[in-house]
Amino acid sequence: MSQKRSLTGFLVASLGLAAALAVFSSPDVASAAPGDKSTCSKVKAVCDKHGSEKDKIVQAMKDAVSDFKKKATTPADKAINCKSCHNEDNSLKANAVDDFNSKLASVYK
Repeated sequence: MSQKRSLTGFLVASLGLAAALAVFSSPDVASAAPGDKSTCSKVKAVCDKHGSEKDKIVQAMKDAVSDFKKKATTPADKAINCKSCHNEDNSLKANAVDDFNSKLASVYK
């Protein structure tokens, strides 16, 4: 019986360690997303500046999208919105960093 508990404890500890490792080794989207580090640092700077004021961070991105749409020349670019880069759970889509770099980085403040 004690041998069975030891094995169970070992398995639970291993799963906990694996989960912790996955959390700590996963990249931070704002600072380590693939793509141009300078644009990622732009996003990180806004996050650092506003801290926990999520509404100001969101507003900075909305302002960038609005400014981009004013300069847009194609219907696809004029149709860009939050859902263009974000999933329903607000996680980033695969195209998000590339779209930010090619479209929004120049107008993001």
